[in-house]
Amino acid sequence: FGIHQIKCLAAILNGAIPLWLRSFHIVNHPRVFNVFFNLIKPLLNERIRDNIVFHSNLRSLHADLEQDLLPLELGGFSRIETSAEAATLELEAEVALHIETCLKQR
Repeated sequence: FGIHQIKCLAAILNGAIPLWLRSFHIVNHPRVFNVFFNLIKPLLNERIRDNIVFHSNLRSLHADLEQDLLPLELGGFSRIETSAEAATLELEAEVALHIETCLKQR
């Protein structure tokens, strides 16, 4: 994992993929994630940087988001059926394609 991959990830978060995120909440992240985020933070635009929220526990998450919006796994009450695995695979494929494109442009 090098600086070029970090730049590609920053490009993805800054809007290279047509996905608009109002906010991005990260729950129970490992400590090493703070180091990674500090590496990528200068490459992110202000809107993205200000909308990434870290939560050390679910109580903190519930303070920021209504539990009606959260799935049961995160202590919420939403009963919306989603295929998280399918969505994750699809998003991973899009990200991999974008990173591959970035690498070819070197």
